[in-house]
Amino acid sequence: MIVPITIVCAVGTPIADLSVDVVEAVGSSIAHGRTGLVGIACTGEPDTMDVVVLAENKPFRRGTAFVSANFVVYDRDACLTATDDREVRVR
Repeated sequence: MIVPITIVCAVGTPIADLSVDVVEAVGSSIAHGRTGLVGIACTGEPDTMDVVVLAENKPFRRGTAFVSANFVVYDRDACLTATDDREVRVR
């Protein structure tokens, strides 16, 4: 499954990581997958990327899935987190 994600973080931010989880009811069970990107370069501009999430136990099917994206920026003084959860259509 391809999940389009848009992130933005300040230029010069040392490290940024992204994790994406997908869960979908498939028949009487649950398909799920997770992926992560480490060391994302911060440009200061919105950056849209297509993140590939592979199902770990059962294939995703056409229908509705739940996606949770967590974006973490590690700065010198703090660790900042942004989370977005939403339903998406699986095509």
